[in-house]
Amino acid sequence: MWAFHLRRKQNGEWKLTKIPYVALPNGVRRQAESDNPETWRTLEEAQRAYGNGSGFFTGIGFMFKNSGMSGADYDHVLTDGHDVPLWADKIMSEFPPTYTEYSVGGEGLHSLVENTFTGPGINERFSGKSGFEFYCDGRFFCVTGKPYLNSPSTIAEFDSQDFYDRFKRGEFGPEEFRKQKEAEPEEDPDGPKRHEDVESFFEEHKVPHGKPRKTPKFTSWDVECPDPQCKAKNAYVMQHNDGGAGMGCYHKTCAYSKHLLENGSYDKWNKFKAYWKAKRAEGPANGKASSSIFDGPTPAKFNWPEPLAEEAFYGPAGELVRLVEPHTEADPAALLTQFLAGFGSLVGRHAYFKTDGARQYANLYVVIVGRTAKSRRGTSWNQTLRILGQVDADWVRERVMSGTSTGEGIIWAVRDAIKERHPVKQKGRVVGYDDVESDPGIKDKRLLIFEAEYARVLKAGERTGNTIFEVLRDAFDKDCLNILTKKQAARSTGCHVGFVTHVTSDELRRLLTDTSAANGYANRHLFVCSRRSRLLPEGGRLDEVDFTDVIERLQKAAEFARTCGEMKRDDEAKAIWREVYQDLSEGKPGMFGAMIARFDAIVVRLSVTYALLDKSPLIKAAHLNAALAVVKYCEASARFIFGDAVGDETADEILRQLRSRPDGMTRAELRDFFQRNKTSAEISRALGVLQEYGLARVDRQRESEDGLNLTERWRAITVSEAK
Repeated sequence: MWAFHLRRKQNGEWKLTKIPYVALPNGVRRQAESDNPETWRTLEEAQRAYGNGSGFFTGIGFMFKNSGMSGADYDHVLTDGHDVPLWADKIMSEFPPTYTEYSVGGEGLHSLVENTFTGPGINERFSGKSGFEFYCDGRFFCVTGKPYLNSPSTIAEFDSQDFYDRFKRGEFGPEEFRKQKEAEPEEDPDGPKRHEDVESFFEEHKVPHGKPRKTPKFTSWDVECPDPQCKAKNAYVMQHNDGGAGMGCYHKTCAYSKHLLENGSYDKWNKFKAYWKAKRAEGPANGKASSSIFDGPTPAKFNWPEPLAEEAFYGPAGELVRLVEPHTEADPAALLTQFLAGFGSLVGRHAYFKTDGARQYANLYVVIVGRTAKSRRGTSWNQTLRILGQVDADWVRERVMSGTSTGEGIIWAVRDAIKERHPVKQKGRVVGYDDVESDPGIKDKRLLIFEAEYARVLKAGERTGNTIFEVLRDAFDKDCLNILTKKQAARSTGCHVGFVTHVTSDELRRLLTDTSAANGYANRHLFVCSRRSRLLPEGGRLDEVDFTDVIERLQKAAEFARTCGEMKRDDEAKAIWREVYQDLSEGKPGMFGAMIARFDAIVVRLSVTYALLDKSPLIKAAHLNAALAVVKYCEASARFIFGDAVGDETADEILRQLRSRPDGMTRAELRDFFQRNKTSAEISRALGVLQEYGLARVDRQRESEDGLNLTERWRAITVSEAK
């Protein structure tokens, strides 16, 4: 799998090239081919020929075809030293620690990972000469043997197919460079000048498709190839900026394989439209909507949550949302929950309700989840800060912070005074010690952490030695935080930490897939589905709204909260709590169950906040009903986001396969699907989990006349069967 690159004379000067060559007997050399194994050599043969090359060869290269590996190529990213640009850093963060080295020219990087993918590869250009490529076939790397910074010497395993699919669908990537590319001057594309409304066609005929990807010339979407003979099933539609449209497929042998800019792509678009028009006329097969290859991790569909019940808009919180709502595109659910989290942080650690000896304060963790980055999640937070800033300007200015990446950073933001013991000397001898304050600490122990990108927090928490999950978990449960460092112990007592963050549903499902992570940390959050509530092309008129009355009420509520201690429920609220407590505290399976496992404690915290807004030391029925309405919406949000995913990698993958095969699968077929990389015991364990959760069933059949051979066929349980 090895060849050579060499130096050639160009314009009278010897220059390095990346052209692969192979050494033949008697000193003969000819150009190697990246898809022809006959032109490759083993590593030992390449090293020996390189040593005998008399300076002709300048290095050796690695061929990817049939190697079982993929390569990531970052072009011209090191023009300013060792730091890579933001877009490259974002992409590199998707990979596990793996061998990475400098390119031949010294301005690029090459990374290697195990596992391959199906597709033509990635070739994305950004600003200037910089760009990113990802491939596993038909290419080769010039190997330098110069590791990049602290690169490990080993090659890590990686789900290359998942990364490739997500990149092609535009689920992650350098947003700043996308905007830059969209702003570049448009060029007139080739092709017929006629208008097509691709998105409207997708919507009308229910065509499964990926997210749009924009370039200076066109917009494209990944779609399913309609050719029944296509093995890849991964096609794409392009709409030029002048309105013309075309269609093609990545698979080289199917009827739709032509590249979009080649002749015939427009005819294929017409055939594609005819196919989906006919499919739409037939109606859903067996009463079921067609599924998409771009569905989330769980093919079973759950509806977007019903709007928040009116009970949730009780008191000043609801009045504030109703005043803001007509003048913003933000979702009312996002406005309300973020305001409750903000007010709960602003009032500090004074009012509480006791449950089993534990004190439940008003601090909350809220995650606003949108389908896309344009769900107006940031807008909802800006409106919240605008109002709360008029209630307590110091809190907004000094105690709302961002940029959290470690647990130590959180503790430092609410640290106690730090004292160090200094020796007292007389005539050179130590006669005692004095405690000297080396750091005054933070007097105001309120802290509201706002992170616009929750994905960054989740990735940071997965790094070895990172304590952000542990500290956030402890900050929710108690008011004493501490962590040891080599030099001094940072400690915080009486701290009051809240957390608000934003994320897309795709990112959340991808990054939070393990029930152990959910049970250990994420179940202290309220996950709130949010989408654009209305279109306001000219913006709202929020400046014309009179908030004087509601702000005055909020100021008085904040003053009351700082003097309120332990809170109680009235008799009516006690009766309601007895009715709902069993359902709130009862465990439910899978990721969904893990995410709502602490809803009983969160309902208490919400009811405390509603009562404080009402300046009431008693939690009344209206306060509890408002809290229950919020939690009901968040429960539906968690169901929509996580579906019936188990939170077990093997079990979830088996469930996906079973749902795609109505006839079911045998254990042998499952082993073949995993390419025998999963043991029989692992597959049996995962099947047992699915059976326990009521997501799969097994049919046993006698396959031989003597009845000795018993075959198991596993099938996914449909929603109707479950009911």
